[in-house]
Amino acid sequence: MSTIPDAGEWVPLACPSYSPGDPTVHEVVKPGGQSTVRCTECGHVRKE
Repeated sequence: MSTIPDAGEWVPLACPSYSPGDPTVHEVVKPGGQSTVRCTECGHVRKE
């Protein structure tokens, strides 16, 4: 079972703006069922 990351944690996700095919580091801005994450490469913010 996976856990929901806390704010400030970093998670590997593909970024639709920067690198849609490869994971990049994302910072969790606001945790929750639909967490808000920010790509550390390009700054794109989205729900995941």
